[in-house]
Amino acid sequence: MFVTATALAAHLFCDRGTIAAYVAAGTIIKRRDGRFALDECRRRVLAHLRDQAAGRTGNSGANLATARAELAVEQSAAIEIRNAVARGQLCAVGIVQRHVERDYSVVREQFLGLPGREADALAAGDPVRRAFIESHLREAINSILENLSEAGHLAERAADETQRRGAR
Repeated sequence: MFVTATALAAHLFCDRGTIAAYVAAGTIIKRRDGRFALDECRRRVLAHLRDQAAGRTGNSGANLATARAELAVEQSAAIEIRNAVARGQLCAVGIVQRHVERDYSVVREQFLGLPGREADALAAGDPVRRAFIESHLREAINSILENLSEAGHLAERAADETQRRGAR
């Protein structure tokens, strides 16, 4: 017996949207005349629902095999990451960033103190010469520190490079 989508939906206790989804997924087949083979569609929908209830993918095992292969790849990648961490070859970006910021802040403070110390040593007691030397050194050091801060965060750049290398 051949029926319309509306009649099939009523027979299967669903709506026409569900029928359209079954057609799109290939669960049931719509004839050229737009009608459906009632018994065949009922059999296919019930088989599909049984497979879903049992946790199977439905029409073919290809989806399950693909999912298992993808899971195996992800598990392998996770194991590689854990091993790299255990060997000390990999660490979190946040940890690297904290260490770099701490070390750079010490270096920055040492650089910022340099103009005053060196101006005292080079001026030989001349206050005008001392002010000139300190000003000149302070400008040069500030320029260097500014260029370093504009270059971006070291940890972020390292993470980006790591991702690029991993994508190859």
